[in-house]
Amino acid sequence: MRRACLFVLLILPSLARAQDRGALEVLFRGQITVDTTVDETRNYWGIQLWVVRPDSARLDTLGYAVTDSTGRFSMRIRVPVRGRYPLWIGRYGQVLVEDGLVLAAGDTIELRAVLPQYTQSRRIRSRENTAWMAFENTRMQYNQLVLEALQDTLGRTQERLRGSVELYASILWSIREQYPGTLAASVAALEALRILANWNDEQLRRLAEQIPPGAPEYAAAVQAAWGAELRLRGLEAALSYLQAHLPRLGEREQAGLLINMIRVLADSHRVARAQSLIADFRSRFPREQAALSWLDRLEYELKHLQPGQPAPAVTGLDREGKPVRWDELRGRYVVLEFWHTQAPGYLNDLPWIDSLLARYGDRLTWISVGLDGDSLDYAAVFEDRRMPGRHLYEGQDGQGPLARAYNVRAPLTRFLIDPEGRLRARFEGAGVEALRRQLESMLQIQQTGVRP
Repeated sequence: MRRACLFVLLILPSLARAQDRGALEVLFRGQITVDTTVDETRNYWGIQLWVVRPDSARLDTLGYAVTDSTGRFSMRIRVPVRGRYPLWIGRYGQVLVEDGLVLAAGDTIELRAVLPQYTQSRRIRSRENTAWMAFENTRMQYNQLVLEALQDTLGRTQERLRGSVELYASILWSIREQYPGTLAASVAALEALRILANWNDEQLRRLAEQIPPGAPEYAAAVQAAWGAELRLRGLEAALSYLQAHLPRLGEREQAGLLINMIRVLADSHRVARAQSLIADFRSRFPREQAALSWLDRLEYELKHLQPGQPAPAVTGLDREGKPVRWDELRGRYVVLEFWHTQAPGYLNDLPWIDSLLARYGDRLTWISVGLDGDSLDYAAVFEDRRMPGRHLYEGQDGQGPLARAYNVRAPLTRFLIDPEGRLRARFEGAGVEALRRQLESMLQIQQTGVRP
């Protein structure tokens, strides 16, 4: 009922705005009736239909119609872009149906349905929406295939999952071929590429190459294919692939792919090449402020936080009032941890941290830096809970000097530092298994002088 009241408030002003905006016009018409077991009058007047667009905090009504006594309705809808928009159907102040429609230029949509069995009785004549229903039906079939594969009692789960993925991808691709140019064709093609990733990257690459430049899904297909190339043939081949395809993309798509190239190069510690691409990006896209801000932080990391570089000093008083002196930590491995009370999974890591310190405490120091802006939230975590390691509180929600010196971006970030005070690795997110493996490997090298 609250939503129905909201409709009443929005219909008139939003509809007025919708009529003079948008470049794509769609005719939506049809007939909505009511089952005689529910309404014997056979008077179907007053069934309301809204086509809306969620727009930040408000709802923008793009189309509105009321049925006549026979249940017929008609509306012309102007939409800013082709897409799938919510359709709501209601009567007597109650919302009865929440559905969706694909709206695209030049399409005429005819809907026939009987309430309250809308889903079972719905019939739509529309090329775009017929294609979309084919896509949705295929997705339902795929979910069933995956469920059956996961329940395989003969131990062939991986084999059956691979078969389900490849079959589903083929069916999705057939939607693209059967309904070329529709929204569902674009979405189905990208869904096919998405699910093939890591299962059959060669097939992914072959399909991606069939999508021509200028197609709506071309940029995303290049992105998917570059990931497949990276997994199949390595970084250099993937970079060459992107360089060949960049000129065929629009400016915004080029910017996005350049950012991805920079990120992969940085993660691979190809510092010089990453810095070269950063300079290229700055000269070509000077107005991409969000990306440039991110690149500022990445460039700082490339200059100051690479493996083998000296770790920025950490000093201060811990929760017991004892000073943390960076020079006194030389000769020991250090895990420097930045955490926020809202970091997902952090508390689950505490027993593992405790066990690491119990095993390697003679050669390992664990320093945790609290980032919470509210010191009371931070202090509450220590009540009735064992918190291993030494704890400093910086606060400022990650904007303090230590967090900036270590370019902390995630609410849980850990650095492994060797006995000479050099950075060795960075880990983001909960889970200490990868850190444990690298630490034990380095401890073994330290003890024996031999790499495992």
